Amino acid sequence: GCQGAIGTTVNLYPQTFKKVRELFAAGKMEEAGHYQSVINHRVEVMVNAGIFPAVKYLFLKKGIDCGKCRKPFAALTEQGMEDLDRLYLEGFGEE
Repeated sequence: GCQGAIGTTVNLYPQTFKKVRELFAAGKMEEAGHYQSVINHRVEVMVNAGIFPAVKYLFLKKGIDCGKCRKPFAALTEQGMEDLDRLYLEGFGEE
């Protein structure tokens, strides 16, 4: 079994990922599935906006300036930023 996790989105929502793991280990599959669905939604929004620029943008919203992506990554579009702003408001407090 694993003892930890490394991932771009894990860094943004560590408590939610930890909760899934704990619930899974406790055999609480329905609850774990709920939190996994929350994660899946968040990741889908970020992927649609452009995963690496999206992660940097969300970290900036949290007060951590990671700079911007350089080429070949495209800058976020206005729509992408709007979608990420909604995502931020939906639950950066984690569950």
